[in-house]
Amino acid sequence: MKPSIPRLAASAAALLLALSLLPFWPAGYYLILTYTVGITAVLMVVRAQEIRSQQWMMTWIVIAVLYNPIAPLRLPPSFQQLLNLVCAVLFFICIRRFRL
Repeated sequence: MKPSIPRLAASAAALLLALSLLPFWPAGYYLILTYTVGITAVLMVVRAQEIRSQQWMMTWIVIAVLYNPIAPLRLPPSFQQLLNLVCAVLFFICIRRFRL
């Protein structure tokens, strides 16, 4: 069975988010992270709507806004690290929950 595009995108976003907890990445890494997570969150909004899950849809909309690559939010580093960890866990959960 070939993995679907949403599954690959969610896996890539979760991996990038988990790796972002390491302290030695250049600024370009965070730009790639923002684009990957933002676009994948929009994919997850569509998937949540397909399975008619209002809670997941709202969760992914908030994540898409937080990781918006066009108008990025500047958050304190400690909060950003916590947010990255929580979002990585959410992406891992959605891979199973949405049966991607």
